[in-house]
Amino acid sequence: MNKRLLQIILFFSLFIALSYFGFLMMGYFSARDYHESKEQLFVGEPDKMWDLLSNIDNIPKRRKDVLEIKRLSNNRYDLESWLEVTPTGGELRFDAIEKVPKTRFVVQLQGSNFDMTGKWTYELLDTDRPGVFKLRITEDSYVDNAMVRAIMKVTGRDATLRQEMESLRGMFDD
Repeated sequence: MNKRLLQIILFFSLFIALSYFGFLMMGYFSARDYHESKEQLFVGEPDKMWDLLSNIDNIPKRRKDVLEIKRLSNNRYDLESWLEVTPTGGELRFDAIEKVPKTRFVVQLQGSNFDMTGKWTYELLDTDRPGVFKLRITEDSYVDNAMVRAIMKVTGRDATLRQEMESLRGMFDD
């Protein structure tokens, strides 16, 4: 092998190793805990939004990152438990932990293939304008895996919240 080709291979190998190490360090120094809320106004009936939120069988229709829902037995709160199966074969186990009809729905991620747990609170709030309500989604999550935190740092830690709000907006407006 000629010397120049060997130098090029060595350079690219070093570049890839340093990039990987830098990416991993970015995740290592990122916060494990996350708390954020997103709010959006909707014109229409809050009952329709409640149906979208509380009917877990419709999740694959509104979210492209969920291939199917597998219902599990009810949890200790006597509310729904389910698995969300992703197109990549991942499984996320969720429990509904609070359900106040047409007001508040809280789901908890019990476990996933990528070391994330968390709680998402959906609240339907009145406004002072007739026919207008506010949806607030709050995420409290924890990611233990440094590589996953690095990916979330690049994509934006609020990507899940933004995606959820957009999918609900799309289904509500249809």
